[in-house]
Amino acid sequence: LEVPQLVLEGSHYSRGLLHGSTLKTLIHRNIGAWKSYLEQRHNIPATSFITDFLDNTGYLKAAETYSPQLLEEIRGIADGSEVDFDTVFAFQLLPEEWVFHANSEDQDDGHCSVVGIKLSESRTILSQNMDINRFYDGGQAVLRIKEADGVEICALTIAGFLGLCGGNNYGVGQCCNTLSQICTSPTGLPATFLGRSILTHKTVADAISFVKSVPHASGIAYTIASHTEWASLECSANKVCDCVTEGSPSFCHTNHPLSSDDLVSEHPYVSDSSIRRLSYLHEQIASLTSLEGVTEHDVQKWLSRHPVCLFDDHNTGFTFGSIVMVLTEAAPVFYISPGPPSITAWLKITF
Repeated sequence: LEVPQLVLEGSHYSRGLLHGSTLKTLIHRNIGAWKSYLEQRHNIPATSFITDFLDNTGYLKAAETYSPQLLEEIRGIADGSEVDFDTVFAFQLLPEEWVFHANSEDQDDGHCSVVGIKLSESRTILSQNMDINRFYDGGQAVLRIKEADGVEICALTIAGFLGLCGGNNYGVGQCCNTLSQICTSPTGLPATFLGRSILTHKTVADAISFVKSVPHASGIAYTIASHTEWASLECSANKVCDCVTEGSPSFCHTNHPLSSDDLVSEHPYVSDSSIRRLSYLHEQIASLTSLEGVTEHDVQKWLSRHPVCLFDDHNTGFTFGSIVMVLTEAAPVFYISPGPPSITAWLKITF
């Protein structure tokens, strides 16, 4: 099926209204599948879970304080799709729901894989396999968001969702990894709001300043890059740590902390999958004779293979989509695979 690509502009509410009305059928499909998952996971009606979830956390207040414009976009999505606001808001809270009412049997640390390579002084590749629940497959969309100040965002998303990962026409890209081992806060700003807000900035430095200025709800590593600089910020309830080595020409991250010591326990659970995927990415880079000759097609091949591409009988997650961003100052180019890249064609997107 052809994946919808939406151009959103104007007020945040009008963007959401267009998103919601245009993708209404897909949004109802996605939220219906999500509600079935909630009922199976939490053993209560989805509406009861959503009420409990929002009543016992401060995520809405944090969004009102730090990202009120994105709340207006969510109101637009809700009105356009004819789904109530609380449901659409809670739908945005992917990593936050994963830790809410978690128990000792929830040995799930996320499954995303990120790799970045500094090719030259004017060109960087930043890429990610976005691994989330399999039931979202078929609900992929691409958003093209035009801000009033000239920033244009391109993001891979779930229909009805603010965005998962992406970049902008200023050559700033953002990818993210869930880190279940570091501390969370029920009153911080949810990860989805962080990720979208990062993409409104024209420089990595400005994006970093934003990330360090807000409280964090979830343990997430945000890797932010441009053609000249990058950072990977492991953000938790109590601190923000940069885990990129100064001057390093490459960087990889999966789902365990590389530098943060703000841990939920002395020896938190780390999956074999996270370690295996990180080792695989390092092996691909180590096998190269020179980083300068790496192309976006090489990185696409890496992301299309097991263990980082999760498909078929793999039970450690599902690759919902993949993004490879070639970041330059003048003409960044993005490649998006709206599904497992082993079986899904890549879309080429330019600004």
